[in-house]
Amino acid sequence: GHNDTVARMTTYEEMYNRTLAGLAYLDTVLPIGSHVLTTGLANGSILYELLHDRIHPLGRVGPPITYSKVYSYLECLEIS
Repeated sequence: GHNDTVARMTTYEEMYNRTLAGLAYLDTVLPIGSHVLTTGLANGSILYELLHDRIHPLGRVGPPITYSKVYSYLECLEIS
C-alpha cells in the first residue's frame, strides 16, 4: 500500500477535465449520431459501511470471503 492514499486520489477537477477530454476525443472518432452513456460513481465510504462485513460474490463459491477482505487484497495488489 501507500502511506497517504488520499493524496493519490483523483480530484474533482481532474476527473471533470479528463471526462470532458475523453468525450471530446470520442466526438472525433465515433460515427455521427453515436450515443455515449456516462454514469455516476457511488460513494465508496457508504458502500463500505453497508457491505464490509457481508460475503462478496467470490466468497459464495468457495470459502466465505467478505467484501473487506476482497478489497484489502485488491488494494495490496494496487489494482483497486
